[in-house]
Amino acid sequence: DGCFIGTSDLSMSMGLYGNISHPEVMAVVDKVLGIGKAAGKAVGIVVRGGESPKELLEKGFSMVFTNWRSLVQKSSKQFLDEALS
Repeated sequence: DGCFIGTSDLSMSMGLYGNISHPEVMAVVDKVLGIGKAAGKAVGIVVRGGESPKELLEKGFSMVFTNWRSLVQKSSKQFLDEALS
């Protein structure tokens, strides 16, 4: 058992259309994480801009996901940085 927090969907349902870093959205994310942890359930989330998977795992999330676009962007940047240095 567990839950997955979709911050894009959450922000939309709160009327904050895609503003996934809005303080109100973050407050709900923290609340859901706390409830899930207290119940001994797995709680997952997608890595958002400015966060690292390590930070989210340390915060208490047990499942951390990304999307293919983020992986391609990060690996492309690393490749170009190495190629141009």
